[in-house]
Parts: sequence; structure tokens; C-alpha cells
Amino acid sequence: MRRIGLVGGLSPESTVHYYQILCREYNRRFGGLNFPEITLESLNLQELVGLFEKNDWDKVGAALVAV
Repeated sequence: MRRIGLVGGLSPESTVHYYQILCREYNRRFGGLNFPEITLESLNLQELVGLFEKNDWDKVGAALVAV
């Protein structure tokens, strides 16, 4: 089975929203007790905003790639 990678952390509310959508759609397609294998990585929004404010896009990219 394939595993879905989900990068969250901008807010818990948005992360859970995407997680629920993925689980519902997978279960709708495959039925029963089938749910996807998901790996969730959460990022620190405060750190990212600091990089945004400094226009340090190389570090933003590095943070995303490191996940």
C-alpha cells in the first residue's frame, strides 16, 4: 500500500481538515474499515513566518524539503 505524506502545521484546524478529507474519500472508495496510511509532519508556523518576513526563501525551501 502507498503512504500519503501530509505536511501540516500552519494551523491545527487546516491540518485536521485535510486529514479528514483524505480519510473520508479513501473510505468512500474502498469501504469497510479501510483508511489510508498517512504520515503527518507538522511545521512551526512561527519559524516560517519569521523566514517569510526576512524574505529568506532559501531557508523556507530548505525547511519544506527537510520534511
